[in-house]
Amino acid sequence: MKEEIRSRKKTKAFQTSKKGEKRKKELPIFKKILLDQKKEKESILAAAELCEIEQLQQSTEINNSIEHLRENPVASKFGNNAEMIIKKRECLKRINHALWKFEKGIYGICEECKEEIPIARLKSVSWARFCVDCKTEREADKKRKEKT
Repeated sequence: MKEEIRSRKKTKAFQTSKKGEKRKKELPIFKKILLDQKKEKESILAAAELCEIEQLQQSTEINNSIEHLRENPVASKFGNNAEMIIKKRECLKRINHALWKFEKGIYGICEECKEEIPIARLKSVSWARFCVDCKTEREADKKRKEKT
């Protein structure tokens, strides 16, 4: 009986180590993905911010009144652009955080439960901070707090 348990533990340890080796080979791919995403977001942000400045200058030249800016189609376009810029900046923060985690050797580890985040999740959200279970639990907690 003890031999059987030892054998199962060795098999499980071997499977875990094989899985760990495969994971170690796959993780560096995500660093390149994150760096590419960072470059893309920075490029989009630079273009959007330039566009925002130009639109603001046009809006200011047309009329400085807030009411006019609210009713002006240029102003609404500016508002959408500003919202997009905020979202891109937030995404860039998450990417930079993931790159920092890479440097610390903790990329792909859930910040809540400290378990490995599945590769499939990292493929869909390369800057993921939490595993699916912890992310789901955090969202449920947030909804509960909003209701109270």
